[in-house]
Amino acid sequence: MRGARKRLCSALIVAYGLFSLYAAYTVFLRPRRPAAPRPPPRDRRGPRGESGEWNPWEGDEKNELLASQQRYEANLKMIQNARSRLEQTSLRVQIWGKAAIGKQIQSVSVNHLTFQM
Repeated sequence: MRGARKRLCSALIVAYGLFSLYAAYTVFLRPRRPAAPRPPPRDRRGPRGESGEWNPWEGDEKNELLASQQRYEANLKMIQNARSRLEQTSLRVQIWGKAAIGKQIQSVSVNHLTFQM
C-alpha cells in the first residue's frame, strides 16, 4: 500500500513538472505565428441619398437621428440637474485617526455601539 501511494505521488509530481515545462515553453519560447489578415469592415448602411440612388429608409433614418438627438439632450439635462442637486447637498464628514478607531472598536467590544450624528 505504501509503495503504491509513493509511486502515485511520484507520477503526479513528474506529470506536474512536465506540464509546467510545456507551459513555460509555450508561453516563452515557441515562435509566434503572424496574425491572420482581417477583411476590411463592411458598410452595413447601404447606399446613401448622396449617391443619387433612392433610399426608402431615408425618412426613418432622419426621424431616428432626430429622436436620438432629443434623447441625448434630455439625458444631458438630467445629468446637469443631478449635478446641481449634488452640489447643493452639504455632507458632514468625520475623519478618524488610528487611535480613535481603535478606541471605538475597544468600546464596542466592551459596551454596545453608540452612534453620533
